[in-house]
Amino acid sequence: MNKYSVVILIILLTVVVQSCKKEEGEGGKATIEGKLYNNLYDPNGKFLKKEEARDVDVYIIYGDNTVYGENSNSHSDGSYNFKYLRKGNYKLFAYSDCNSCASGVEAKEVEVEIKDKKEVVTASDIELVKNIDIDDGSGYISGMVQLTDYTTSTSNPIVYAKLDEDVYIVYDNDQAYFERTKSGAGGVFQFSGLIEGSYKIYAFSDCLTCTSGTETKELLTQITTEGEAIQLPVLGIDKR
Repeated sequence: MNKYSVVILIILLTVVVQSCKKEEGEGGKATIEGKLYNNLYDPNGKFLKKEEARDVDVYIIYGDNTVYGENSNSHSDGSYNFKYLRKGNYKLFAYSDCNSCASGVEAKEVEVEIKDKKEVVTASDIELVKNIDIDDGSGYISGMVQLTDYTTSTSNPIVYAKLDEDVYIVYDNDQAYFERTKSGAGGVFQFSGLIEGSYKIYAFSDCLTCTSGTETKELLTQITTEGEAIQLPVLGIDKR
């Protein structure tokens, strides 16, 4: 065999080896699993808590590809997995809120390598930022407005549940209320869909010693767990 034949044989063998090499992607027996977390921030940019990110799209990129090959949804505990993968390098990503990005979102990415054809690889956690509004929660604050009427007698006022009274709610240290409601039958009112945090509830009351003739009567409370229902003490106001 001459040297030209040897060169041709080497080239042919290289082509055969390359053609037999399997690239990253589906068709194997390996699995990638991992978890997503949301870092929750309120409208003021204050960190609230970290929780499992459920029902969030997760994407996988095979090898050096520039587009994703498959996507999946995270489960109720924030977990996800991609099965039937071949050996090689993979990127996993999900979209996160981003206050400094023009688009308002950015991709959070982790890299994974599968070294064995039947390996189960646990990826690093993907941590996302999620901005939420005050009414993105599931908490409740309920109460009752009670009016003390001094107009007929200052020594023996009439006290009753006040219907159709404006009641206001303020979140955290905000200067203005974000919602207003009216008391219903029995003076009852309620604010719903609230996130965890501190709240001030108030109504206006007559005030003989105030320049404006009125003052606010306030109650402070805090929702500490998701879905918590708060029952306030009586919110008392005066009529003079």
